[in-house]
Amino acid sequence: APYIAQAGGDIIFVHANSVYDSINFPADNSVTLTPSIRILGEGSGVEHRIAVTSLGVIPVPRATTFVNRPTFLNSPGDAVTLVSGSTAVASEFSGFVIGSSDPLLGPTSGPVGNGIVGNGLPGGLANVVVTQTDINFAGGDGILMSNVTGPVTFRGVRINDPTGVGLHVTGGTGGITFGDDFVSGDQGEIVNSGDYALLIENTLNGSFVNLTDSTITDTAGNGILIDNVAGTVTVDETTINDGLITGIEVRSSTGSINFRGPINIDNPTNDAIFIHDMLGASTTSFTQNAIVNITDRNARGIYLLTNAGLVQFGGAVSIADTAGSPDAALEYQDSSGNASFQNITINGGGGDGIVIGGIAPLLDNSGRFNATGVTTISNVAGNGILITDDDADVSF
Repeated sequence: APYIAQAGGDIIFVHANSVYDSINFPADNSVTLTPSIRILGEGSGVEHRIAVTSLGVIPVPRATTFVNRPTFLNSPGDAVTLVSGSTAVASEFSGFVIGSSDPLLGPTSGPVGNGIVGNGLPGGLANVVVTQTDINFAGGDGILMSNVTGPVTFRGVRINDPTGVGLHVTGGTGGITFGDDFVSGDQGEIVNSGDYALLIENTLNGSFVNLTDSTITDTAGNGILIDNVAGTVTVDETTINDGLITGIEVRSSTGSINFRGPINIDNPTNDAIFIHDMLGASTTSFTQNAIVNITDRNARGIYLLTNAGLVQFGGAVSIADTAGSPDAALEYQDSSGNASFQNITINGGGGDGIVIGGIAPLLDNSGRFNATGVTTISNVAGNGILITDDDADVSF
């Protein structure tokens, strides 16, 4: 049976260099948290803090001089299952390694199931903290959070190449934070190939997923999908190379979707950024710092289709094509919602630079397409800007 933390004390402290593998420690090879118990792993560069009467907040002392964080190898199911804490004392799992990052051992060392999993049904999931923890080569998702009802925080957590999704959030009214650790300074990080690096779906009004101060690197994977979101999503620095499908897809949502860091997409199989079927209350925003750089596109660079909500690119957008894709670099179709851009640079393509309207007579745009900065289009085989049979209010 998996190890279940017992409520004999506030902290369970695990010595550095401890290794729990499915052969030698089959009973201790996975962990289920206990409410408001802190399970802390010791290791070089790891610092945990504790509040002590008359001393204030102090670091937890080291117990050994060993270097490596405690490690769980080859867990037969999910490696760690989160359980709610209280508003006074959160449940915590911090300072561990799940699977091995060793290039020889690693790909066969992760859990058979998910790295870290939590489900808010039936009783809720809230007040949980995970810091300074690496998740390597999970057989399922790196992190899977379902139906979260309150704050769940991941800081300084690294997800490395799971078979499933990197960070997967489904359902819930609560808030999930995935970012840097205030103590160690480590950023949150998702490194992915294969499935989605980030998948957020079916979240409810009032929820948020905040990836501020994190990075996403997706190579030969499925990129990012944000689907049917009613809350708020914030994504930071993102690099997507050689994507198997669309680089970033945002669809069918009423919430607020925000990209705040640089976005670099190279050689996606399909559209680099595809935003579609967004409902009237929605906002999809790339901030001034979210400079979009799309290179070696094979389809559209940016495709805006059937949106009733606002889509805005506050930073510079650059779309390059060396393969001669017949698709437009930027296309705006069948939308009543407005789209706004600052500076647009398009270089290369076997079709038009910018296309507005013309899909079908009954699918005209009725919103506004506004580019307020400098628009530069060069080396396209077709028209620089093509506006066909359309009711949009267009300004450059």
